[in-house]
Amino acid sequence: MRITQTFLSLLGLFFVQQSLALDLDESDLGAPVEIYKGDAVEFKDIIGKKPIYLKFWASWCGTCLEQMNHLQHTYQEYADDLEILSVNIWMNETAKMLEATEKEFGLTVPIAVDRTGEVARAFDLIATPYHVLIDRDGDVVHRGHKADNNLDRKIEILAARKKTDLPTIALTPASGKTVDIFGESGEVSVLFFTAAWCDWYLKDSRPSMSRACVQAQRSMNKVHELLPDLDILGVASRSWTGDNELQEYIEKYAVKHPIAIDETNDAFFALKVNTFPTMVVMKNGKEVYRTSTLDSVDYLTARIRQFTD
Repeated sequence: MRITQTFLSLLGLFFVQQSLALDLDESDLGAPVEIYKGDAVEFKDIIGKKPIYLKFWASWCGTCLEQMNHLQHTYQEYADDLEILSVNIWMNETAKMLEATEKEFGLTVPIAVDRTGEVARAFDLIATPYHVLIDRDGDVVHRGHKADNNLDRKIEILAARKKTDLPTIALTPASGKTVDIFGESGEVSVLFFTAAWCDWYLKDSRPSMSRACVQAQRSMNKVHELLPDLDILGVASRSWTGDNELQEYIEKYAVKHPIAIDETNDAFFALKVNTFPTMVVMKNGKEVYRTSTLDSVDYLTARIRQFTD
């Protein structure tokens, strides 16, 4: 398989984007935000209770207004599961403008006013509209300007991830049998996250990463052989990978365990996997072990057996 120079450039952009993760420190979480017609709150008081959805906007931003119905609908559907705030950036704004927008769209979603700009700075606002999703642990898991299916899917996943529950995410391996990545209650399963192009595309630019990908797949083949009753599912990145590319990868490495393309990116997102190769062990629908060091088959099988014996 070979891809065009355009795709190679986009692939490079993909890695750049992966490095733009926003790390919040204690001072960021302490940034006060004033609730319009209400009291001020601090994010550190919300983290850990619910995931958070922030929508930054301005009344003079046409695209922001186009997305208001989406915001209100999201609030009506997920207010019990997410802390949702509509954050006005308070740039060239007045109270009358806020009231007019609230009335025009029938907004019941809480409106926060970032009078000092501290909240915008903390969350690296560049332009409106701007959507930020923060999970229960305080990690920023989405930033973007579009109110699209990608945003909706992530909101749905965050809303479903309650203390004792995880969303069902099904993948379809080459076998055609749909597999729930979180498994059945009591079962132990292994998810192996990789990319079908990791070995050859990164061979020159990131040789150590390339070698790690190759060795990891060989290790998982061996683990599958040693633990034939263990449910192992390979999860391939959707980036520049279709059925043909996946089949070439399966044949190249004689992959025997099921493997599927994460076509919606839900599996990578739900488990916050941002490094490949990565192996995640699941038990009772929860993650119990994770590693990106997959060069020792003996070590891997020993760790897995800790959860199956």
